[in-house]
Amino acid sequence: MNAIDALDRYYGVCTGNKDHEARIVYAILSDYAHPSIFGLQHLFHGVEDSEGWTISYGSAENVSEKDCGMILQTLLLSMRLGHSAALMLCLGSIEDRDGGPTYVKPSLESGAGIWQNILNGRPSKAT
Repeated sequence: MNAIDALDRYYGVCTGNKDHEARIVYAILSDYAHPSIFGLQHLFHGVEDSEGWTISYGSAENVSEKDCGMILQTLLLSMRLGHSAALMLCLGSIEDRDGGPTYVKPSLESGAGIWQNILNGRPSKAT
């Protein structure tokens, strides 16, 4: 969870949005990909009556186009966050300074390229 917290802070710095969107993205993908009640939601049908709930499971998935679009957008954002954060780490350097190991950020040009091409998904124009 430390990695998710760090990714959440990174996303907040990149976008100025402090709403913990990366953590929410992680939670959605985690619930969808793991055998939890939310992750299996597309495989069961629940009906409540006066005696409680009756849940029936089946192999026929009940997934709407909207749900598929949401999970694909969430997955894309997660991939962009992870790849852009990894590139920022690779393009920067860790130096041994007086106060100990220090991360030195990549150039503004490199950071802007990552922002435009990876995080926002707008490839630069070919010249």
